[in-house]
Amino acid sequence: MSLFDFAFDWRARPHIPDGALPFTIHQRSGIAMLFGVLAGATLVEAAVVHQAVTRWSTPAAWVLTAVSLYAAVWLTAVARSFALLPVLLIGETLWIRRGLLVQARSRSPKSPESRKARSHLPNRWKQPSPTACAAKSKA
Repeated sequence: MSLFDFAFDWRARPHIPDGALPFTIHQRSGIAMLFGVLAGATLVEAAVVHQAVTRWSTPAAWVLTAVSLYAAVWLTAVARSFALLPVLLIGETLWIRRGLLVQARSRSPKSPESRKARSHLPNRWKQPSPTACAAKSKA
């Protein structure tokens, strides 16, 4: 999906691959509302700046207005992307997606890749297993 799809396609459904378990986090955080309000404020700011800059340079005023309008479209797209790109659990991989802003993935701590990566860490960075913690507390 493109930036304009996120901003203007109001019928779009969340992107959830087959076999994935989605988690929505945008409803409680209010971040989508924040970006929506910023998009609205950008439109008001664009009108005010356009009027102010027109006194000195009409071409500069139009350039700044175009940049402000693009910023409003970008903020709207980011606001919509929180709902359209949920966090996903696919097998042993957790896809952490915060809209268009951040995307990362994390493997389960029990996966072979995670065990191999932890084997190269210094001992002070390794977390003790729950059974080791239970044994320490009994002693």
